[in-house]
Amino acid sequence: MAGGILLLFIIACIIAYFVVRVNKDSINAMARAQINKQVKGNVEIGDLQINFFKTFPNISAELADVIIRDSLWNVHHHEFLHAERIYIRFGFMSLFKGKPEITQVIVQDGSIYLYTDECGYCNLSRADDVGFKKGQHDIPDFRFERTRITVQNDYQNSFHDIDFHHLTSHLNHRDSSYTFKVNVKALVHGVGFNMNRGSFLTEKGLEGNFYVVYEPGRKIELNEVKLKIDQQPFLLSGDIYFFNPVMSYEFNFQTKKIPYQKAVGVLTQSLQTKFKPYDILKPFDADAKISGLMAPKVVPQIVTHFNISDGELDTPAGKLTHCSFTGNFTNQMDPLNLPGDENSKFIFDNVSETWQNLAFTSNHAEVSNLKAPYLISDLKSIIDLEDLNGLAESSSIRFLHGLGSLDINFNGPLMANDSLNSLVNGTFTLSDAEVNYMPRNLLFKNCSGVIVFKDEDLIISNFVATAGNTNLTMDGDIINLLALLNKNPEQLVMNWNISTPELNLSDFISYVSERASVSKPKPAARNKLITATENLDRMLSDGIAKLNVKAGKLTYKKFVAENVAASVHLIGNKILMKNVSLRHAGGLLNMQGSLTNGNHANFLDLQSNIENVDIPGLFFAFDNFGQDAITHQNIKGLMSANIKFTGVLTDKAEVSENTMKGNVDFSIKEGELINFEPAMKIAATALKNRDFSHILFGELKNQLAIHGSAITIHKMEIRSNVVILFVEGVYDTKKGTDMSIQVPLSNLSKTENADLDNTGRAGVNVRLRAKTGEDGKLKVSWDPFNKATKQRKAESRKDSLMLTKINKK
Repeated sequence: MAGGILLLFIIACIIAYFVVRVNKDSINAMARAQINKQVKGNVEIGDLQINFFKTFPNISAELADVIIRDSLWNVHHHEFLHAERIYIRFGFMSLFKGKPEITQVIVQDGSIYLYTDECGYCNLSRADDVGFKKGQHDIPDFRFERTRITVQNDYQNSFHDIDFHHLTSHLNHRDSSYTFKVNVKALVHGVGFNMNRGSFLTEKGLEGNFYVVYEPGRKIELNEVKLKIDQQPFLLSGDIYFFNPVMSYEFNFQTKKIPYQKAVGVLTQSLQTKFKPYDILKPFDADAKISGLMAPKVVPQIVTHFNISDGELDTPAGKLTHCSFTGNFTNQMDPLNLPGDENSKFIFDNVSETWQNLAFTSNHAEVSNLKAPYLISDLKSIIDLEDLNGLAESSSIRFLHGLGSLDINFNGPLMANDSLNSLVNGTFTLSDAEVNYMPRNLLFKNCSGVIVFKDEDLIISNFVATAGNTNLTMDGDIINLLALLNKNPEQLVMNWNISTPELNLSDFISYVSERASVSKPKPAARNKLITATENLDRMLSDGIAKLNVKAGKLTYKKFVAENVAASVHLIGNKILMKNVSLRHAGGLLNMQGSLTNGNHANFLDLQSNIENVDIPGLFFAFDNFGQDAITHQNIKGLMSANIKFTGVLTDKAEVSENTMKGNVDFSIKEGELINFEPAMKIAATALKNRDFSHILFGELKNQLAIHGSAITIHKMEIRSNVVILFVEGVYDTKKGTDMSIQVPLSNLSKTENADLDNTGRAGVNVRLRAKTGEDGKLKVSWDPFNKATKQRKAESRKDSLMLTKINKK
């Protein structure tokens, strides 16, 4: 029987061969006519012959160089079909029935280009009577070998381009639906639903063996289709709907353990650009949903879900390790607006990660608007403060030890040049911290307190620290910190309220030293933390700090004061004393002025008011102001004064004597001089019979002019219990004393004065001169012609002329 079938097959082949050979032209024309029944267009067939082997044991017609063009090909130049070979397989038994039935079509080494222009014209127009008819098997099996299929729709701005190594389709018909069994291996050049956004699956391999269900007039259905995309297994389900007026689609993808680069690689070019700065180094599970309308320039909606467990991430801010979170992405967070970058959002839940040895957690984080990314997130961490030194690389602050507890909510842009301001709410709590303020080499120990972030402001509350022997309690704020930090940090104002039981100025003596310049290594990669730290350094260096200081007690060497209140502004290299008040030696001191920090020295400008200060206490506190002519042991009384003074303060907080310049208007009441050597000398010279060891005098008022080491005393009346004197001259701590003394003759007849009120009249008097000799000892001599005063005036005029000449030069 088998031999009979074989003989029958051979006879059929011979008959078919001769039939085709004899009727080749008519069959060629008939083939073109049959194609034209299906497709409106021009058909060209280069050759036609019988092939016995391509579809063995079935016989097929082999069509060579087949071209199908529409009538407007000369306009758009897209051939619908161009194939080197097309094999049309016939059912073996149908050849004997006289009605050959096409059971398979094989397109080999060809291209299919379905083109639709912007007006909706398509280069493939189906015949009016073509369609699926119930009960008929009108669609044969199809196979494409080495065939590229392109679908370009300018009306919808879509472009799909797939190069098939092979694509096989076998049809099964059941009721009103058709099931295609598909086997495919291809290279996808791109699947673009809106070319303004780019294409999906660009240059990705595609393999699969699956079923597609077609329900005429309703949809195409794919159910749990197993595909390999770029060698990564995917599970695909979805539908294409033919409902009027616009076709739509919805696809769901699932995959396990996909590398990040492969996951990003299937997205459009515009989305890949957003994800390119990031990388997840451990494969993860993900699923995605893509849906949309097949309408002009419609962007599909994309929703993805993914899970990361103990992975590593590369980010612009550095590597994140031990990352775990669940996340999802959508490009249509607002359903009332169209999908797109501006309407996109990432959501991350249950986040834990480690960055530069710092462990962070977040319950919820959102990144919206991929065009201008904006982050909303809570962030928590327990930080070893020393770990911040290598991260922030501050040139101002260095942490030596301590812990910080971070608990904040952040709202702000991720791009540095974004015009929107960041908002931060939450706290950063310090405990047992030790901090070095490097520009002034100030060490703060036992630091604890809470830094509160409130929108754009920073508020410091209940902050305690120890500097040397000074215990400080501080609170303050920086208004608009986040608004100005990345724009004009030098315009920021730091407000501080500082209180202490006892303020020891020796602990802050470094403020009169030159500001230290701290170099730091150039970071390998910049990030927002380093940029923020640099701006904080600029704020601390060039910004304004307003300090309101209160101290129960103030000490500096021998100086002791109480009830100290001060308003001090730190501006760059200047310390401005706006209002300083304190009680010292039973009196009240008020002062204001400035200290300008320079190289190894500081320029001091001071105005002070002193009220009823005990003179011995004042002289003792300031080491008798650097002179030994009159000390706290020689003088008593209550002094009030107005002082205007400038000079240079060394980095040891000592006044450089030759730079001093100023005026002192003073008044001394209830004054006493005890064993004052110049008075004893006068007694020995002019009033030998009087006791000058303890002198009581009335109110002593005068103005002193300070110039370097010289103190000029304008004419001053000294009315005491033992003598009345009028004194003027110069006291110089380096060159010595040169004073003119007038002794009224009325003194000579009295041993004691009961009236201590000043009259301002010298009357008839004798003149003395008190001058330091070459041996350094004070000598008092007669000066009846007032040579001392004349000589001083001549020297003063000479100095003025010299100064004028120097200024002219």
